[in-house]
This record gives sequence, C-alpha cells and structure tokens, in this order.
Amino acid sequence: MNNNSELLDNIRKYEDAKARGESLYLDVDSLIDIAEHYYSEKHLAKALEVIDYAIDLFPGSTLPLCFKARQALNEKNIEKAEAYAAQVEDRTDIEYRYLMVEILLCKGQLEHADMLMEEIYDNAADSEKDECALEIAKVFFDYEYDEKCQKWLNKCADKDSVGYMELKSRYAISKGKFTQGEKFLDKLLDQDPFSATYWTQMASAQFLSNNIDKSLESCDYALAIDSNNVDAIIHKANCLCSLENYDEAIKYYLRYSELVPESELGDMFLGICCSNRDKYQEAIPHLQKAIEKCSPSSDNLLPIYKELAYCYSATKNLPEALNAIDMASMQPESDAAEIRCMRSICYIMNGKDLEAFEMFKQALAIADSDQLLQICIDFSAASIDSQHPDLAYFILHKLYYEEGNELLNDGWGYYALACLQLNKPAEYYTALSNVCQRNPEEAKQVLGSLFPDGTPVEDYINYSNNFFK
Repeated sequence: MNNNSELLDNIRKYEDAKARGESLYLDVDSLIDIAEHYYSEKHLAKALEVIDYAIDLFPGSTLPLCFKARQALNEKNIEKAEAYAAQVEDRTDIEYRYLMVEILLCKGQLEHADMLMEEIYDNAADSEKDECALEIAKVFFDYEYDEKCQKWLNKCADKDSVGYMELKSRYAISKGKFTQGEKFLDKLLDQDPFSATYWTQMASAQFLSNNIDKSLESCDYALAIDSNNVDAIIHKANCLCSLENYDEAIKYYLRYSELVPESELGDMFLGICCSNRDKYQEAIPHLQKAIEKCSPSSDNLLPIYKELAYCYSATKNLPEALNAIDMASMQPESDAAEIRCMRSICYIMNGKDLEAFEMFKQALAIADSDQLLQICIDFSAASIDSQHPDLAYFILHKLYYEEGNELLNDGWGYYALACLQLNKPAEYYTALSNVCQRNPEEAKQVLGSLFPDGTPVEDYINYSNNFFK
C-alpha cells in the first residue's frame, strides 16, 4: 500500500473494531500492511495478532503464513517455520519460494538455496531481473552470506536505484566500511532529505565509526522529522551514554521504553547506563525486567546476563553473580573461555583470589589466540579495581614483554595504571606513551579520571610529572 493515509485509516478502523470487540473485514494485503507497520514500530505482539487474524480470515494465504514462518526462523525454530510453510496453498507464489530458500539457509544448505535462487532469477521477466537480483541479494545479506550477496548485487544493472544504494550502504556498514556506507546514504538523502530512516541509518554508521557528535546531529534530524522514531531515540540515547551524559541518556531510554514497552532494549540499556554510573543496585531490576521481556531465542540474553553478573558481583552478591553466569553459559552463542573469564572476574571482585586466578588460567587454556588479549585485559582491569595492581602488572608485563606482544594496541592503559599504583615510573611512562599514541580512546576511558576534566590525551604525559614526586 503506497497511500500512507489509507494505511493510517485502516489502522484506526482495525483498532476501533478491536476495542469494541467487533470483527472487521479488510483484504489480506491491507492486514499485512498493518502488521508490517506494527513490526516496523517494534510492536511484535500487535503485528502477530494482526497476522493471526489474517490467517483466520484467509486460511492458506501466502503472506500471513510467510510472516509467521519467518518469525519462527527468527526464533530459530525451523520445524515450526516448515509447518507454517506447509499450509501455504499457492506454491508458485514468489514469497513462498523465497521462504523455502530462507529455510534452506537456516539449515546451512547454501548451495541448494543459491540454486533455487538461480531458478527464480531465470524465470523472471527481463524487465524484472534487476528487482529480482536485488531481492535475492537482500535475502543473502540478511543471513550474512556475504559472497552470495555480492554475487547477486553484481547482477544488478541499475547501480543508481534506491534499492541498490540502500542495500549497498547496509552492506558497507556491516563490513566496517563506514565512509563508503555514508556516501551511499548521502546520495539517498539528496533524493529524500526528509527520510527519518536514512538519517537514523546515517546516525548508526557515524556512531560505529566513533563520530559521536555527527551521530547525535543525525539523530536530531531524524527526530525533527519523526519525533517518535524509536530507532533514532535509542541511537541518541546510546550517543549520550557514550559521551557519559547519563542523565540525558536515561531520559531517552525511558522514552524508548514508553513507546515500545514490550521490547527488552530500553531496560537493557537503562541497566547498562546505571552500571556505567556505578549504580549497580539500580541496574539490577532493569536487567531483570529486560530478561523477562526477551524471547527465549533473543540474542540479547547473553549480554544481559553478563551485565547482570557484573552488577551482582559489584554488590558483593557472589551466588547470584555465579547464577547469572550459569544462565549466560546456557545461551547458544556463549563461549566457554569468555564464561570462565567472567567467573574469574566475579571471584576476584569478591575476594576469592585463588579461585579467580585458577579460573583465569582455565580461560587462557581453552581460549583461541584472538581471545587471549581481551581475556588478559578484562581480568587485569578487574584485578586493579579489586586492589590487586600487582596481579594486573604480572599478567600484562608477561603478555607484552615475555610473550613478544609489544606492538599490540590494546590494554596499555591498564598496564600504565598498574605501574602507577606500584610506583614504577619508567614503565608507567612507556605504557602511557603507548596508549596515548596507539589507543587514545582507551587512554581517556581508563586514565581520564587521573587528570583535570577536559585534559587532551596528548597532555597526559606532561600532567603525569607530579605523580612520582
């Protein structure tokens, strides 16, 4: 439905009929439009309610059943998705064929899926091949098959179409090519400067490239166009949190929660925000509420349980902290080495030094090579916070100097802090120089509180001359 006023009118009719407990007849496309509107506004429960109503009115109809099947795939329930797909009457419908491809991708049958996509493309009319290739590229992008996505993007002849530039911007940003992604978004905004969606996507790219001020500006443009744009609201809150403007960030997280009460994101970020302010007791109920709102398959459960474990540990409630870690370990995407590192941190924060170091060694023993640095940094940071700078010094000195990792960019801020607390001026200045030159963001985060507010990172060395008198 292209007519936005018609959509809003249908939503009003639907909600009025529902409030009166009456039935309302709308065609299946109108009901799908209402459901997709709710879904875009993060109101999943409302969207599914409309879809169920559509299935009752139009049993066997393709679009409502495909919607339900895709939701089942989001919940990682392939069997349930196949059950919905089996109810579709028209097996020639292109949406049904795309759904079957997505089910194959969820099963890991990439080449079979690509073969079916080739059939769909070959059967498309010449005038529709560009649109078909773009839709296929979107499917592979959504399932993170980058090579296949690029293959189908290359088949698109019109490189200036809106759909092509939209997907290219998303693809570039997902690959960390933020400048390239922003260039595509600039072109899209030239064509549609009043698109809150494009401004919000621009804000996301700028945030990921650590251009926080620009990201805030883009959020404000989006909110000037649509004051209830929930994506812009939460992006702005994240920007404010990154700038440590926690009071303002909390206002936007609360606003997000008011607009999307069923989403866990508002409470999750409120909990993290409170934790960043060292208000761990305030953070815990927000994190617990976020867990209650999560679906069992939510990818947010793991980071929420991790944050909850840290908050319980900081409030000296070790049993609950370990219980939260147990719950984190049960999530499908959890990593055994990271879980052991979390346990080691909780132990050392609660005075269980021997258990902490033993668990830390276990984490190192099973970690991949690309995990070792972060595990050492995380445990060292917790050691310093727990008045064990000697342990942090031992771990990081061994990492950098005995294991030949002097060229690493990360962790030098914690090494500098340990050296400062242990009165090792020569090593402190070396570490400080390294962190200021190689990782100024870490320098500001870890060492910024040692210096007057607003001190540039490049002046940290000069200000340090008073530390060892």
